[in-house]
Amino acid sequence: MGAKWLILSAACMGLAAGCKYNALIAWLFLNLMIVFYYSRDTKKELPALRYGVVFFAIALLVVSPWFIKNYIQTGNPIYPLFDHFFKFLHHAGKKGVSIAQIAESGWTSNIFQRREIMFGESFLKTLFIPIRMFFQGKDASNQYFDGVLNPILITMLPFAFLNRELNRDKVFFLLFLVFFLFMAYFLTVIRIRYILPVVPFLAILSVIGIKNIAEWTGKKSSQVRRAGLIGIFAVMIIFIAFNFLYLKNYFKEIGTVRYILNQETRDEFLSRNVGSYPAMQYINENLPDDVRVFLMFLGRRGYYLNRPYYHERSFGMNTINNMVKASADKQHFRAYLQSLDCTHILMRTELVNKYLHDNFSEKTIFRFLNFVKEYWNPIYESNGYAVMEITQASHP
Repeated sequence: MGAKWLILSAACMGLAAGCKYNALIAWLFLNLMIVFYYSRDTKKELPALRYGVVFFAIALLVVSPWFIKNYIQTGNPIYPLFDHFFKFLHHAGKKGVSIAQIAESGWTSNIFQRREIMFGESFLKTLFIPIRMFFQGKDASNQYFDGVLNPILITMLPFAFLNRELNRDKVFFLLFLVFFLFMAYFLTVIRIRYILPVVPFLAILSVIGIKNIAEWTGKKSSQVRRAGLIGIFAVMIIFIAFNFLYLKNYFKEIGTVRYILNQETRDEFLSRNVGSYPAMQYINENLPDDVRVFLMFLGRRGYYLNRPYYHERSFGMNTINNMVKASADKQHFRAYLQSLDCTHILMRTELVNKYLHDNFSEKTIFRFLNFVKEYWNPIYESNGYAVMEITQASHP
């Protein structure tokens, strides 16, 4: 391996990690593969380890400005990843760890339980998500992975291994695919944008698969060869048509042309396409600078807010659980609200109501909502999103 390519690839790796945290998975994999392949090819373990250390150090140096900025601002160099862990380190030996932190630690890491609670999906449905993502993806849908992939990326993949040509490269690509998908599957919520680093490798393997099919049919009789080529061409046309149909529907739904032609303002454009934007705009324009907003069932999307806000890993489910438990009596409920250290709640009402009715009895919900009426003051509602002001939480 040439030193210049090692340095260049490590620098690119650092830039990638600074752009998107899912590159950390690729960083781990590539570091391991550099050591593995070099030691296997040269039978020299020590130089292989040295190459691995150099790659890691250069990538870390390049990405360090982002990590330093995050640490200064939040105390967590890779915020918001593993935020509970870093909060624990900062509060180790101290009393009074916040309720939000406790709630976060209770968020189950079991993807099968999460999907069952949130979407009612069975074990098998959740198990086959890596395949379903290529056929059931849907924009703006948490259940269906908030994105769309072309099925050709997975249907042509097996045919890439019809022969042993470029076998080492294909195996490397496949190992990366499996490793990345496995890590993304268990470490975070399932979103298509989180697995985008594997798409180029899938595209390469799919093209190799198409090429292998064409070559295989070319070795058959003229009739079989003709039928095979027609079949491949038809499949390609159908799958490529998916892309054009998606783009057509996407631009029609988003309506970008009106904004580009100055036929509507930025606020009007965002209000049409981001359901929570009017509520966030209300907070930005009407609430004082020192408010603290807790996001509940917004998928951690608070980037249009110009006021301090926070969330927890379960999107608010653990907080609701703790609120319902605290609603056993007025004193505990008031104390819990006070411990949240927030002045307002921005919530998606449909999902909050669904979660309550899916997980608690009517009697428990009635008791909880009675306290909500007393301590939550609805000050704004639009598109199914509500802004609640927490009142009297600090009063005896």
